[in-house]
Amino acid sequence: MDPQVLREMASSRIGAESKRIGLVVTDVEGCLNLDERTYDHEALSWIRLANELARADNVVPFVTVCSGRQHAFVEAITRLMAGKLPAIFENGCGLFFPTRGLYDEYKWHPSLSLPGVASEYAVVRRVVEDICARAGARRVIGKEVLLSFHPAPPMTAEELQGIVVEGLARRGVRASVTNSASAVDIGPSGIDKGAGLKWLIEETSEEFGLDFRNVAGVGDSKGDLAFLRLVGFPAAPANATPEVKAMVAYRSPMADGLGVVDIIRACVELNLRKEGE
Repeated sequence: MDPQVLREMASSRIGAESKRIGLVVTDVEGCLNLDERTYDHEALSWIRLANELARADNVVPFVTVCSGRQHAFVEAITRLMAGKLPAIFENGCGLFFPTRGLYDEYKWHPSLSLPGVASEYAVVRRVVEDICARAGARRVIGKEVLLSFHPAPPMTAEELQGIVVEGLARRGVRASVTNSASAVDIGPSGIDKGAGLKWLIEETSEEFGLDFRNVAGVGDSKGDLAFLRLVGFPAAPANATPEVKAMVAYRSPMADGLGVVDIIRACVELNLRKEGE
């Protein structure tokens, strides 16, 4: 969508209560990048404009991210996008609040402070590190809670996930285990991208009045299913896995960042429609 067209659409006012899609939550890897080293700056610039134009009473939804990446990376992407709503990092382990002041912009998931969680997860860490060392997997550095490992070629992330799940079960240890296209993520039991989205909605419900029905989700891989199953409008770019494409309501004909832009455009058009159309 041409930026000028988006600006013109942003002038269309609607009641906040009738806005079908108030928020778009998108994964980062496989959605906003073109490859492992290159992010789609054109798409990020367009999304930045969308966030600058978005209001509770116009047709443009807010946009934020739900990622397994570490807090500093998620903050950088959110700042580039001019995000106003919290962003999910480390697969739901934490939230970044872009409008809060310094030292108050990060929160860890409340369940992480429950009695016994830290000690239970310490056992998980030791077991997983042993399993992945034996498999030759490489740890992703910079994450404070989430454990992420890249498999050693020719092993795939899905194969490594199977090894981790089997190893945890054999030792009677519980954890949340998911995989993306290139990594396996292991978090505390009960915390995943779905739990992160639930927490985001709780944190913003009073100010923005959002619920799952008027949230769109964008994902490309199996690890995104946990939050895509919760939203009212699940969508995927053209490069998404068959498993993701099979369950979403909208499949963009475009890949990566352009696919996300196209999905936001589809959300704007949904907001322009009258009820019952």
